Amino acid sequence: MAFSKSKVAKIVQIVLRVALGAIFIYAGWVKLQDPWQLFAAGIASYEILPMKAVEFVARTLPWFEIALGIVLI
Repeated sequence: MAFSKSKVAKIVQIVLRVALGAIFIYAGWVKLQDPWQLFAAGIASYEILPMKAVEFVARTLPWFEIALGIVLI
């Protein structure tokens, strides 16, 4: 059974999408296990965002990562 290049590319694409989606879901899940304040402290340590934005990112990023992982899969 010979595989064409397009079939192999499609299989590789599916495998990579599932793997990347699983990584995003895992990363979001891990962040949701701890209180959001710990994640916010990590974000705030970079001193890039104002504190209101740090709180918003710390509360929403894990959910966004999970949603993105689901969409990829």
